[in-house]
Amino acid sequence: PQKAIAPLYTAHGIRLDIYVQDGSTVYDVEIQNRDEKDMGRRTRYYQGMMDVDSLLKGQDYSDLKHSVIIFLCRFDPFKKQIPCYNIARLCREN
Repeated sequence: PQKAIAPLYTAHGIRLDIYVQDGSTVYDVEIQNRDEKDMGRRTRYYQGMMDVDSLLKGQDYSDLKHSVIIFLCRFDPFKKQIPCYNIARLCREN
């Protein structure tokens, strides 16, 4: 089922197409029919909103759930002619 997240009435909320919780992991699957540009920043914003929604006041950051966001697109969002992109956090010094 869809899930809406709007933390403040003045903030830009989101509507997750498919949202699933499985233990300590949350998943969001987004279906994109048209290229709305800046997919990287959109994904970053969605992940941040999911984090805000999953951590209650007083909880420790170690309680923050692992999150996976999957975009299924009818177009190539990064224009690199690759059928599947895997994007992960990276520490260049390690």
